[in-house]
Amino acid sequence: MKRILPDGAVECFGPIIKGQELRLNSRKVADIPASVRELVVNAAKAATSPVKLALVDVCAGSASTLPDLAVLTKEVESGLAVALATPPQFLCFFTFGEQGMVDGKPQHCNLMVNVALVG
Repeated sequence: MKRILPDGAVECFGPIIKGQELRLNSRKVADIPASVRELVVNAAKAATSPVKLALVDVCAGSASTLPDLAVLTKEVESGLAVALATPPQFLCFFTFGEQGMVDGKPQHCNLMVNVALVG
């Protein structure tokens, strides 16, 4: 969604076909660090082999609303420590135009966090 017009109509960045399902993502700045931590914990707990590295991709637009990015890296670190006996090193990076899984299919989305664990 690009913007909401004064008459209530929604202007989008791309074409929309009649009947196409749209999803509106929203977030509160205060929720971002805890969301990142929860995803890291869930991913680490689901690991089926020892984890040697965690790659954490956070939406740059969302991250830019935080007063200090160290808040996110601290949440990643504490999430890994909670979930794994030997927390691995991690790389937290910030991107625009995230790709992720929605309903089992790869999608281009915004406001996303992706975690890849390497063993």
